[in-house]
Amino acid sequence: PTIAFNDGNRVTQEFFANFNTKVKNIGINGTLGTTLRTSVGKATGAGSINLGFSEFQSIALRQGEPNVSVINYQTKLRRYFGRLGLDYKNMIFVEGTGSYDTDSRLAPVGSFSNSDISLFYPGVNASLVISKMIPGLEENKFINYIKLRGAITKTGNATPWSPYQNTPGFGVATFFPFGSTLGYLAGTTIFPAKPKPEFVKNKEVGLELGFLKNRISVEANYYSQDNTNQVLNVSLSNTTGYTNAKVNAGSFTNRGLELDLKLTPLVKIGQLSVDFKINYAHQTNEVTSLLDGVDQLGIGNYNYAIVGKSAFTLLMPDYKRDRTEGSATYGKVIVDRITGMPTIDPNVQEFGHTMPDDLVGLNLNLTFKGFTFGVTAEYRTGNQIVADVLGQYLDDNGISQRSAANGRRAFVFPNSVYDDGSGKLVENSNVYTKNYGRSFYNAASNTDAISNYVASGAFWKLREVALSYTMPSRFFKGNTIKGVTFAITGRNLLTWLPKSNVWTDPEFTGNGNNAYSGNAGGRSTGYNLPPTRIFGANVVFTF
Repeated sequence: PTIAFNDGNRVTQEFFANFNTKVKNIGINGTLGTTLRTSVGKATGAGSINLGFSEFQSIALRQGEPNVSVINYQTKLRRYFGRLGLDYKNMIFVEGTGSYDTDSRLAPVGSFSNSDISLFYPGVNASLVISKMIPGLEENKFINYIKLRGAITKTGNATPWSPYQNTPGFGVATFFPFGSTLGYLAGTTIFPAKPKPEFVKNKEVGLELGFLKNRISVEANYYSQDNTNQVLNVSLSNTTGYTNAKVNAGSFTNRGLELDLKLTPLVKIGQLSVDFKINYAHQTNEVTSLLDGVDQLGIGNYNYAIVGKSAFTLLMPDYKRDRTEGSATYGKVIVDRITGMPTIDPNVQEFGHTMPDDLVGLNLNLTFKGFTFGVTAEYRTGNQIVADVLGQYLDDNGISQRSAANGRRAFVFPNSVYDDGSGKLVENSNVYTKNYGRSFYNAASNTDAISNYVASGAFWKLREVALSYTMPSRFFKGNTIKGVTFAITGRNLLTWLPKSNVWTDPEFTGNGNNAYSGNAGGRSTGYNLPPTRIFGANVVFTF
């Protein structure tokens, strides 16, 4: 057991002033303010994993030394912010924003100046309501609303890690103290001595249209984001004394197009009203630069940041294949002409990326008298997931779909070729694998080819279904209660996956320390928490 005492608090002091005035046809509004946020935390813990008596849960009856931990931290953030907005006759709008932060987490090792821990990020946006600028357009029977907007903004983030991480520290080493000898061990992750804040510069333009008295609304938005000084987790050789490094190594460009269509109402028949909304987003990204002189960085879990490629690209071991361009057997696995067994290519190969390219959201809402019925669904595609840990567990125990695909007998490796002895690759139709059943699927010739466990990360999901009923107000005349609404909901009810994904929900979450997340995501563990359906009901009284 472990006994832990935690004490933490966050104190936020904020002062701001708003002003709003008008000079002839020009409206002026703004905000000026400052924020001071202080976070303090303390934690102590004592425990043991080797108790003398399991029935009596006390670390006093332990064998060996106890586990003891002490944590103390304090951080301070000072922010000065402002906003100034102008509008002309509610037709033309311009707004500027700015924020200046000083964050103690940016403090480098040793002495520092105020410039070391400060960051400034401004922004400006503007919009034109063209339908107000053109007389009579708002009363037009077909198109009645037109708005153009654009923005250039910059946002900053001090660091994505806890305080003091960039200061070298030591913990008690394993098996120490040994007698009277104390031992200390450095952490396995190294942080930059002088971290830089992450910045995102965003440029976007948008168009909004309203038709048939806004029964049909269309929105389109295009954006381009430049991400600089992004923190990456870089894998290191153990010979350095570390296994990972957090570095300001990445610059990325994200681009995307977003489209929204709202039909409100889509159908209107008596008291029946049907609303429908659909949104679509296409997003791309590209790594534009890394460390000086470096074009490729492994960030863990087969994820790589590669200049000119998507963030993040999957590189992993695959079988040796006939990769000759123009060949009729392009991409087929090369097997041994005697044993029929494949071999692993010593060079890793590319298998897509971990971020989805296309997203679709659907929302249908029906109302009839006091009843309201709503359905929300979502689709994502364009990314890949890796389920090697789970897949290898299943293969090793002979309980996977793959291990039973050939009746656990010798088989001709699918889509394979072999060298006929003259250097020519020929189609394999009669050379059976030497190993079969569990001896094939738990062998390195299968499990070391991580490409066996790559699948499409696409899915359709029924996110939510909700039904509610509001009782008519006539039932409550003269009563204290003015209304009652009953509702039932269901979330994450159904999921449809492509045939290539026989392992897991692509939105998997790991169990505790077994989670693969952050930039190096897209890899499933063998300890995934199962997807959950959530059902709920409520009653709301109005007084």
